[in-house]
Amino acid sequence: MPCTEMCEVLVVKGIIATLFKLYNMLTLRKFYQKTYPTDELGQHINLTTFVSLIDCLHNGGDVYQYIGVHDSLVRERLFEELAKMLGSNYDYIYDLWMQGLYTTNH
Repeated sequence: MPCTEMCEVLVVKGIIATLFKLYNMLTLRKFYQKTYPTDELGQHINLTTFVSLIDCLHNGGDVYQYIGVHDSLVRERLFEELAKMLGSNYDYIYDLWMQGLYTTNH
């Protein structure tokens, strides 16, 4: 691989690593309160990260317990943001959640 291509790959990897660190530091509560400042439920959201939310979904964890708020609108908003971060869509995140619910209940 020529040096210019290798350098480009390294730059892209560096950008991805930096974005991952930023997303890992962004808590669900900080995101929610900044994006939906008038929603009082934001103050009750756990100080957890979007990266950990992905783990929760993959492991079939209780999403509402993980979030700390048992409200479907809050969950939907967080799922929408997670989908954006992953370059995916809401349905992908929702289906991942449903698979975890099905697996843990059967």
